[in-house]
Amino acid sequence: MSTEGYNPSPKATGLANASLILAVASLIAGPFGAIPAIICGHMALSRMRKNPAIAGFGRALSGTILGYCYLVAILGMLLLFLTWVSAEVPQ
Repeated sequence: MSTEGYNPSPKATGLANASLILAVASLIAGPFGAIPAIICGHMALSRMRKNPAIAGFGRALSGTILGYCYLVAILGMLLLFLTWVSAEVPQ
């Protein structure tokens, strides 16, 4: 059996995997996981636009979207907390 002409499927960039992993980890790590997930996702998407042979578009996109969603949720909770604290302060 000859392996000549064998073309394995394109490998996903590590940044795409890191983006998705960091986005999921941001449930525990908060913004320390969400912000790097967004950065890694954008870097992976940029590399994929330059080199179409790189796979992992779905992972990079989902990591970026989840990172943004978690960041918005974290900022929303922070805003609610600050509003609650400021309402409790006697004037």
